[in-house]
Amino acid sequence: MIQLLIISKKLGSRLSDLKHLRKSGWKVLRIWEHRIRKEPDDCLRIIESRVRLRIKQLQMAAPQFDSV
Repeated sequence: MIQLLIISKKLGSRLSDLKHLRKSGWKVLRIWEHRIRKEPDDCLRIIESRVRLRIKQLQMAAPQFDSV
């Protein structure tokens, strides 16, 4: 399952919060607000590529069963 969490400026800026999220199994991707405003298409491509990569990683890690 892929989960997406958007973090507010105050929470996202604290390094301890990012470390906690990572230790809890989250994949953290930081995109700053000014970049979203200036380059929304690039930001979307970054998010899409990270989600695709994560899906691929999860599929590769899933147990493979032989069909009978």
